[in-house]
Amino acid sequence: MLVTQAYELKRYQVGSYPSWMDTERFNITAKVPEGATKEQFRLMQQNLLADRFGLKIHFDKKEMPTYELVVNKGGHKMKEAAEDPNAKDAPPPPLGGAPPPLPPPPGAGGPVRITMGRDGFPEMPAGMRGRGGPMMMMMNGRVKMRSTDTTMEQLVTMLANQLAKPVTDGTGLKGKYEFDLEFASDHTMGRGGPMMGALTGVPAVACCCP
Repeated sequence: MLVTQAYELKRYQVGSYPSWMDTERFNITAKVPEGATKEQFRLMQQNLLADRFGLKIHFDKKEMPTYELVVNKGGHKMKEAAEDPNAKDAPPPPLGGAPPPLPPPPGAGGPVRITMGRDGFPEMPAGMRGRGGPMMMMMNGRVKMRSTDTTMEQLVTMLANQLAKPVTDGTGLKGKYEFDLEFASDHTMGRGGPMMGALTGVPAVACCCP
């Protein structure tokens, strides 16, 4: 995850590496100067990995299958997302790509009660569904992605992470959409398991993917 962040790579673009990189976790303390750009921050991450981990890399070209997401002949059936009136006032994400903290759900102040839906997945309160990307849940070998405000660019990024292969957007759709997507969990999809995102770790039940 640190390597993909530092070099702005997709997970499938990282080739041979030792297996412990998928399992070992580290606490890293570093100070980023005020006013640093994203490009400068990535260079700092690269230097950190080389200095503290002894990381050595090289770039190479490789042929591999690709997928393209297109609209069916009958047209798409996704609902366009309602515009969030508070979105323009939301704070920008910090350096590194992490999303801003989620707003508390209505009536927050005590424990959040989560109920199970008829499909066997938790029904997440609206305030916990995140902004700007889908929420993914994994239950009993099935995965469900619930979107309330997702672009096709975000969708193909998620699909590429799951398939461990490039996915391009051929839909021509420029809006943001609401939809639910269910699929079987295949632990052979990509190194490290199907729920490993490019930029974020994954809790046991659900995560917001940037």
